[in-house]
Amino acid sequence: MKNDRWLYAFAAVIVLVIGGWWSVRMMTTPMMDGAVAPLKAGTLFTSPRSLEDFQLTDLSNVPFTRQALQGRWTLLTFGYTTCPDVCPMIMHTFVDVQKAMRSRGFGDEVLQFAFVSVDPERDTLVRLKEYLNYFSPTFLGATGSQSALRSLTGQLRIFYQRVGEGGSYAIAHSASVFLIDPSARLCALFDPPQNADKMEDDLVVIMRKQ
Repeated sequence: MKNDRWLYAFAAVIVLVIGGWWSVRMMTTPMMDGAVAPLKAGTLFTSPRSLEDFQLTDLSNVPFTRQALQGRWTLLTFGYTTCPDVCPMIMHTFVDVQKAMRSRGFGDEVLQFAFVSVDPERDTLVRLKEYLNYFSPTFLGATGSQSALRSLTGQLRIFYQRVGEGGSYAIAHSASVFLIDPSARLCALFDPPQNADKMEDDLVVIMRKQ
């Protein structure tokens, strides 16, 4: 048990360190050439980047593709269900943001929330559904093979890496939240630690301008 706690703590540190480094690196890449000054909680891109198609599997065991991100705004993040701290914090932030946005007239038909598991070896669709339903039955979930995951994580430059051996391994991963517009284009980035109130304000500004 002590070794497991040490492993999770070590993985959490890696998440924060690598997440910060990765975000800085992203801002120096061509994808970020359209970035403007940060908003209250994130960075808005003046030139949204269209996502190429990908194919994962959603909670209903049907394909989760680029089409699933069209027609509504999407807050998208990546993680895994046994993540000890970072992922639950993001999920609770999603809950708070969803409640606040609904109260301001941006209901589920306008804004959706999606969680992609980067741990397909342990995160079955059943397990992933149980995990997300704990937070909200409306949250979307998806996963897929490692090659299928890379077809999406590669586009967003998501870092994730297995840490440890055996069944109690952890996964160090980027902890950013991505805002995808109704045309399935990346238009904003929210780096950790995310603040629900500030994200809400930013989302209202962004969505009302579109």
